[in-house]
Amino acid sequence: MKRSIGQAERLTGWTVTDVFCDRGYKGAQHSLPEKAVHMTARKNKAIRRWLKRRAAIEPIIGHLKSDNRMDRNHLKGEDGDRANAILAGCGFNLRKLLRSFFTFVFGWLLIHHSEGDAGYPGRFLAPVAA
Repeated sequence: MKRSIGQAERLTGWTVTDVFCDRGYKGAQHSLPEKAVHMTARKNKAIRRWLKRRAAIEPIIGHLKSDNRMDRNHLKGEDGDRANAILAGCGFNLRKLLRSFFTFVFGWLLIHHSEGDAGYPGRFLAPVAA
């Protein structure tokens, strides 16, 4: 566990303060000074909320990867990785905006053309036989 934490700190440049592990770590005789070890059986409300939020974000990241062909990055280096991720996020946000815009426009058209304007019958709905 100490080697894994050391590697994570070295790669990210951040100091690890919280360690999340399963109950298999419970019987281990390893001590981690200055680290808060959280096991799956004992979760307070804030940790449960954080884990639920992470579980809600993971499918979005999966869709981003599949929809934007992020399995292979053709841009060079770390700057290319950053640019690819930012552009994928921009594409995701643009699709959300377009979806809401067209939902509004089609809803407006459906409402206004189904009522008929100045005696003109609605073109989107079939006339009802009396």
